Amino acid sequence: MFFELIKTVTCLTAQIGAGKIVGNILNAHIPENVSKAQKIVYSLGAAALVAAAGVAASNSVAQTFDSTKKLVDIVTGKDEKEAEVTPIAENKEE
Repeated sequence: MFFELIKTVTCLTAQIGAGKIVGNILNAHIPENVSKAQKIVYSLGAAALVAAAGVAASNSVAQTFDSTKKLVDIVTGKDEKEAEVTPIAENKEE
């Protein structure tokens, strides 16, 4: 229970942080002298990139937590069937 709470809070923090960073970068590069329609298009594109960055950061943190928990369970003997621990770089979403 405690592990899941820490994992959730950390994933949420990573998602918000990555979103803020990408959002600030994109907002700094949106030209000021464009029409309202172009500003709307820029803003929608920026929102999509912010969301994608946030999800990517959250998924990365979650995979790290899961991989670490598997390893700790194996080392401490809590995991009766020794599941194969895969490196983080090999965890790819389809």
